[in-house]
Amino acid sequence: MKKKKIVALLCAAMMLCSCAYPMEGTVVVEAASITQTDSNGVTWEYEVVTATDGNYAKITNIKLQAGTTKVNIPSKLGSYTVKEIGSAYSDTTLFYQNKELTTVSIPSTVTSIGFKAFYQCTALEKVTFASENSKKRVLTVGSCAFSGCSRLKEVKFPDGLAKLEINSQAFDGCQNLGISEFNCVTSIGKDAFHNCDFTNVVFKEDVSINGRAFGKAFKE
Repeated sequence: MKKKKIVALLCAAMMLCSCAYPMEGTVVVEAASITQTDSNGVTWEYEVVTATDGNYAKITNIKLQAGTTKVNIPSKLGSYTVKEIGSAYSDTTLFYQNKELTTVSIPSTVTSIGFKAFYQCTALEKVTFASENSKKRVLTVGSCAFSGCSRLKEVKFPDGLAKLEINSQAFDGCQNLGISEFNCVTSIGKDAFHNCDFTNVVFKEDVSINGRAFGKAFKE
């Protein structure tokens, strides 16, 4: 009799677990990747991320045609809004060591640029972020995202972002980069702008800056 009661209790517990809703903030990445080729011949590979505020696309890979110099990151893939370019802590290096790309435009839907997403793109000169709905937007530039982009001269962040985090070594080795105003930045990580090309820098009052964020980043 006791065994039957125990089995019944276990079955009831399993049913409760299977019917339980995910905790608030839970994010689940679907296993299967999806590919889509746009009108410019660029093939995008992405995963669908399930989140409490709605499903969205995370770009995990890209295939460019030879000679491609300009890329517009799409704001949608399939029926999903693109929010992430690469992963925060993985070796998903989308444009890794691309030698031809010169210009990248990033839509206002994007909230995260992943680890080494544009690592050592040595021809890259300009990165532009769309400015729509900037006051409500949160943007994170991942570790080493643009590290080693030695020709990068111009990065245009939208004014008035709700939050902008620039993580460690994000622009390390961008020798020609000379951003002077960081009005929308909320935090800057270690070596984020190591070996850049600044003459002076203006911050807003409540920015959090790692002590080594600007190592060798100023002209003498």
